[in-house]
Amino acid sequence: MAIFGYARVSTRDQDLGSQIAELQAAGCGNIFKEKASGAKTDRPELAKAIRRLEAGDVLVVTRLDRLARSTATFSTSLPALLAALGTGAVLLFLWCVQPLLLRARHQST
Repeated sequence: MAIFGYARVSTRDQDLGSQIAELQAAGCGNIFKEKASGAKTDRPELAKAIRRLEAGDVLVVTRLDRLARSTATFSTSLPALLAALGTGAVLLFLWCVQPLLLRARHQST
C-alpha cells in the first residue's frame, strides 16, 4: 500500500507549502504538485497520480477544491478517478478526517 498526495495551487505566485506540509503529516510518501488553474481540465500531475494508483493505495488531497474548481470541472476528472478507485484504491480528503487523525495522535501520546 502506498500513500500518495496531490497538491495544487491556481497561480504561479501561490505557494504549495502548506498543502505539502499537511500531506507529509498525513504520511504521503510521494506528492504530486501542480500549479494550474482549477478551471483547466489538463492536469498532468493529477493524471500521473491517478495512473499510479493500485489496489490498496491511497490518494490524499487536502480539500475537494484542489481537485477541481467546481462540480462541473470535477466531473471531467471523475471517470479516471472512479476507474482508479475501482481497482481498490482510496481517495481521502484531509478536511474530512483531520479531526480524527488529531484525536488519534493525541490519545496515543
